[in-house]
Amino acid sequence: MMRFTKALSAAFLLGCLAFAANIANADIIADDGTWYQKLQRFDNNGQSLGTLSDDVLEASNGMTTGPDGNYYIASGAGVQRYNVVSNKMETFVSSTGSHLSGPEDVAFGADGDLYVSSNNDGHIYRFAGPSAANPGQLVGGTYWGNTGGVGPSGMEWHNGVLYVAHSGWNVVKTFDTTGAQIADFVTVPGNGGLSGAMGLTFGSDGDLYVASNSNGKILRYNGTTGAYIGAFATASNFMPFDIAFNGGYLYASNQVGGNILRFDATTGVQDASWSAILPSGGSARGFVFTQAAPVPEPSSACALFMGLGALVALRRRRK
Repeated sequence: MMRFTKALSAAFLLGCLAFAANIANADIIADDGTWYQKLQRFDNNGQSLGTLSDDVLEASNGMTTGPDGNYYIASGAGVQRYNVVSNKMETFVSSTGSHLSGPEDVAFGADGDLYVSSNNDGHIYRFAGPSAANPGQLVGGTYWGNTGGVGPSGMEWHNGVLYVAHSGWNVVKTFDTTGAQIADFVTVPGNGGLSGAMGLTFGSDGDLYVASNSNGKILRYNGTTGAYIGAFATASNFMPFDIAFNGGYLYASNQVGGNILRFDATTGVQDASWSAILPSGGSARGFVFTQAAPVPEPSSACALFMGLGALVALRRRRK
């Protein structure tokens, strides 16, 4: 009985570890910024798993996963949505009549609405989210936030504040939930060599990481003060567009290489053996991480595994 219990415990421990590894090894969904390309899927080894749909994107840029589990992509068509159930591309916000001019990135707020950076007119627009009575409709009849000039690009909500990278001013601006500008977070234009500010994201260390597109670097700033810390990562032939942390790495889409690269999340050293390459060799832009199906938290799953193990062991004792 003791030998059986030990073996059972080991088996369930391995199950927990395998489950946790599966969480970290999420697939990557990526778009291609050249005209009329399709969403691509890659596994965690960077190997292509093919296209998601035969439907095409129109000059796509940033993308995000919506609260409904679908993928939303800023593009020349406005905001396109990939429906994971129908396997079809849909128009969520049309470029006609929406005020959008050069949609650059998309981000969902805690209110469930979709915020879009409009690069050419310098505005941020808010559209009713997928669960609203009028999904995709402009909220308020005009822009939600004004960045003060051409160039708003990557966006991320963090602790109730919208952070916006601005490629025109080469700063990072912040807005509250009403659309009022709080301040320039990265206050000095080009601070730390920031040039062509694109994607941004917060790390688990609380610091802000910004893609400096024009000089091929990812820069790091203090997440509280905005003070420049240093260049975190770089690579050859590299124009980072979108960046995101996942499973111990910082991933970055590369406009000129037509690929996605990854860097150690602690040291910033490139994993030179890894690259997810777009079949077209085009311009890698937005990407997200995904699971094949919704899964419980690893801690919950492990508790479930151990609970099942206890039941099996108890049944054996009663026999």
